Amino acid sequence: FEVLEIIGKERAIKRLDRAIEGI
Repeated sequence: FEVLEIIGKERAIKRLDRAIEGI
């Protein structure tokens, strides 16, 4: 299930981007 892993990574990246914008 590589697709699930890719989706998880994309979500993690989006969260990091939002966190950076919040700083």
